[in-house]
Amino acid sequence: MGTHIEAHGKVAQQGGACKILLGRDPAAPDSVPLELLSVLDQAAIAYEWFDDVYPEIWLKYLFIAAFGLVTAAYDKTVGQVMETRHLSNYVESIMNEVYAIASRQGVRLPEHAVSESLRKGYAFPYETKTSFQRDVEKADKRDERDLFGGTILRLGSLSGIPTPATLEVSNVLNVRKPECSIHGRN
Repeated sequence: MGTHIEAHGKVAQQGGACKILLGRDPAAPDSVPLELLSVLDQAAIAYEWFDDVYPEIWLKYLFIAAFGLVTAAYDKTVGQVMETRHLSNYVESIMNEVYAIASRQGVRLPEHAVSESLRKGYAFPYETKTSFQRDVEKADKRDERDLFGGTILRLGSLSGIPTPATLEVSNVLNVRKPECSIHGRN
């Protein structure tokens, strides 16, 4: 879901599935967080439980990494990215890179994962900014570039999957805003 903090104690939500996806922990396969699920039920918070949550995690990563990198690097909203062919092509290419990495890692994603993720992008309100983009807009704020671009580049290299779109967009981002160091950490 597209959300951001508007003011202290006020979160605005723009688009998205508005549902929390949860799944079994491989380190504790017999454990189900019944208390948490009860709280979500009582609060009428939509969620879905998966015995194997990894495909869902990868689908989410495929979506947010691609849109996050492109919106942040080019300072465009989701709507502006989707209406600009070369930017939407970057999103699709990064999604294809993530899909290939997930497949090489043994994660079975739906055949139409990329096209469905692109369709979801078109469904977001035009003016939606990604949280990563909002972080990049703040000069003194650390951001998730390593989680998105860095991870794709590392896993691609380890898996033998080329990641040229991620590399190109990451380079644009690094020129736009060099990675900041806060409190002596990088």
